Amino acid sequence: MSIVAPLPPDHAAICEAEPITRPGAVQPFGFLLAVEEETGRIAQASANAVAFVGREAHELVGRLLDEVLCAASCARIAAMMRTECYAPTNFTRVRTRDGARSFDALAHRSHDTLVVECLPIGPETDATRAVCDAQRLIQRLRDAPDFETMLGIAAREARDLTGFDRAMVYRFDEDGHGAVVAESRREDLEPYLGLHYPASDIPAQARRMYLLQRVRQIPDVDAATAALVGAPGHDPAGLDMTHAVLRAVSPYHLEYLRNMGVKATFAVSLIVGDALWGMLVFHHGRRRDVDCTLRGLCDLVGQTLSALLDLRADADREAALAARADALRAIERELAEADTVSAGLGAVADRLLEVMGAGGCWVRIGGTGLRFGHTPPEAACRTILARLGDGAAGYAAHAELRVLDPALAAHAGCAAGAAAIVLPARPGEGIVWFRPERLRTVSWGGDPSRPVDVDPTSGRLGPRRSFAAFVEQVAGTSGRFDEADAEVAQRLRRAVLGALLRISEERLHRVRTFDPLTGLLRREVAEPRLRRMAAAADREVVGVLVVRVARLSGLVERWGVEAGETAILEAARRLQELVRRGEVLARWGDDGFLLGVRRDGVEALRRLGAEVLDAFRTPLTVGGTEVALTVHAGVAVHPGVDLGSLVATAADAAGKAAEDRRGRFVLLERPPERAAPSPARLELEIAPALARGEFRVVLEPIVALADGRPIGVEAHPRWPSPAFGEVDPALFLPAAVESGQAFALAAALLDAALRHAGPEIAAGRLERLAVRFDAGLLARRGLAAMVLSALDRARVPPGALVLEIGGDGRDLEGNAAALARLREGGVRIALADLADARVSLAALARLPIDCVRIGSAFLDDAGAEGRGDAVLAAMVALARALGCDVVAVGLADAGARERARAAGCDKGQGAAIAPALEGRALAGWLAAAPRSGA
Repeated sequence: MSIVAPLPPDHAAICEAEPITRPGAVQPFGFLLAVEEETGRIAQASANAVAFVGREAHELVGRLLDEVLCAASCARIAAMMRTECYAPTNFTRVRTRDGARSFDALAHRSHDTLVVECLPIGPETDATRAVCDAQRLIQRLRDAPDFETMLGIAAREARDLTGFDRAMVYRFDEDGHGAVVAESRREDLEPYLGLHYPASDIPAQARRMYLLQRVRQIPDVDAATAALVGAPGHDPAGLDMTHAVLRAVSPYHLEYLRNMGVKATFAVSLIVGDALWGMLVFHHGRRRDVDCTLRGLCDLVGQTLSALLDLRADADREAALAARADALRAIERELAEADTVSAGLGAVADRLLEVMGAGGCWVRIGGTGLRFGHTPPEAACRTILARLGDGAAGYAAHAELRVLDPALAAHAGCAAGAAAIVLPARPGEGIVWFRPERLRTVSWGGDPSRPVDVDPTSGRLGPRRSFAAFVEQVAGTSGRFDEADAEVAQRLRRAVLGALLRISEERLHRVRTFDPLTGLLRREVAEPRLRRMAAAADREVVGVLVVRVARLSGLVERWGVEAGETAILEAARRLQELVRRGEVLARWGDDGFLLGVRRDGVEALRRLGAEVLDAFRTPLTVGGTEVALTVHAGVAVHPGVDLGSLVATAADAAGKAAEDRRGRFVLLERPPERAAPSPARLELEIAPALARGEFRVVLEPIVALADGRPIGVEAHPRWPSPAFGEVDPALFLPAAVESGQAFALAAALLDAALRHAGPEIAAGRLERLAVRFDAGLLARRGLAAMVLSALDRARVPPGALVLEIGGDGRDLEGNAAALARLREGGVRIALADLADARVSLAALARLPIDCVRIGSAFLDDAGAEGRGDAVLAAMVALARALGCDVVAVGLADAGARERARAAGCDKGQGAAIAPALEGRALAGWLAAAPRSGA
């Protein structure tokens, strides 16, 4: 808190410089032997050993441990060391070699040294009582109805258990300051309950130690320490005594305790979630010893209380989340449907304030700033986002903004504290919630602005001497943001990122799917649909038409661009009247159209060609003048022309038609060299072909776009069928699914890919192998076992395999558990192609995906559209923010490669990189490829 004055530089330096882990001395309530574990010889002994075993320390060093302790005791210590390295309960009973004296011994390792500490044995009757009391205490803690009652029980029962004058539960806050939140004391003692103490009272070095050593005791603050005596070559100051019970205490801390009037103290750490939550602290007005049994029991009490604190913290967090669940869901629903993120959040502004317990909120996304509730001015909002977002990993919060920027103190009335989520690749954009100033009265145990005392004679810095209650009004701070706030904010951040991805996808989908002038499909979208339509045709013939408007450039030159656009729109309208339901009409270049139709025979296609020409007999009116529209049409027929050549053949036919200045059409029926098999025939042939081993793979290199360094390869399936020739994967992969052979085919292709790429991965020449699976395979229970078994046979580590999952986005979300199982096995998962309209980008925020692949359609859009570059770059950045690797695929030329790099893709593949290679050619390509650092 800001009211605590900064520590003098000398004070902080003194605290951090104290050798508290290597003091070279021990407290005298027991003695210490440091033993070389390899030789069993005593390397160091505390000088007070003579009081316990009757032999001086210099006589003990250099001797074997079994010359001091009996053989049975040494054996018990050795057995104890085979279990836990350090724990307060880790002790055993030992005897001296002559059997005259017995001790409780604790032992732990300190690097290559065995540290043995021997302490007096407590009374047996006290041990029995202590065990019963500890059991009762633990049960009462578990039965406590609420948090405050539990802490009160802990203080009261722990004091009864230990017999100290005072027992306190001391809790740390986020800044390291502490407060007494529960207390049990002797009636005549001054109460400490509710008092706060500055972080300087327990410096950072000491708090780190409390995490490492759960129980610490000082039986007598005035007892003289006993120095360690080392054998030759063993410096006492070199022994790490972090876990030593007897470790000598910092003189600075002892002076602090004397100033408080404390003679003996005992402390048990309370650790919640690997962080120091607080301590059980005990004070006594005279010497007070705690034997090993009681130490161990207090440690068990501390661990039990820590676990219960953790459970209650989780319960409180879950309750806080449950209370905000409705508001959170309302915001997420709005974001899932809104056209823009800002508009979506604006529609639920009240819920946005409610979900974070804020008085005001500022949203800046997409260049628009919106303010809801009570907020500082726009400029201050920008400053707060910048201060909180500096170095933040998506979320940051601060209850005292004036610490980040003194100028922000002027806005404490509405924004003393704030929390913010920041968005990747969008500087200055995010959401900020504001909380107003909350005036509080804090009672301190002494003036927190005077954490040290200066000796008037020597000028030496020391701990403060005054602990009188000091009441302070705390201003300029808001209510703190807790773990529930952080979880809600992070969930909202994921929802915002998901919405941005969805909106980007929808915009990209419109840009890449539809022609902006006519609203018709674009050519690159229409061509795959035409091939699928032709492949699915049964008795009908399929005609692909290319229709081009003649002399369009002359029309534009005379009447202007608007006249040209009018002509294209009118041509699209007239052609649309000729297309039936389920057929395809698309834009083709600047002056043409692409049609895919189904008819009863070739003669019907001839009639359609005539109808196309007839549709353009009526002139177009431009500027009050009638202008004739002349078109040329080419038709390709399937079956007759194979699937891969349909569009090219229709374009050739249109070119032949254009050779005649009159409007006409040309129909081409070139027969294929080999008839394409029907889907039914392919389904019958898949299993025999698998048995004959006809399927193979080719490998397409994946490289780093910056320098061409090989990263990996993607395996593409091939089927050189003796009966049908080279069968298109678009035909045989669906046939494998329909015939129930998809799983067997996937296994065969994975094995083939691993045979070729595995040796290169093992040699370090490749990092990854990518193989595509259909999403339908995720439902197979044995998928993960099949994949991991194939990797094991090929001796390829799972992390080197990237499974590209293609198919419907609903299949992916419905099989998220199967994806997670594969990832648990070490396999990486990639979304096969974001250019596939069936896969939702927003699903990335919910799926266990490691990599996404950007198809050529996205990159072409980036090059063709003015906004495409920015949208693509934003989409790549958002995918990266979700932890996804991004690979650009289908890079056909240098321009596509450069657009991919500019968008943030650092890996790519395609014709501009290297053609797909036969397995035997891979080694040669790798030998010639650039290497890392070359």
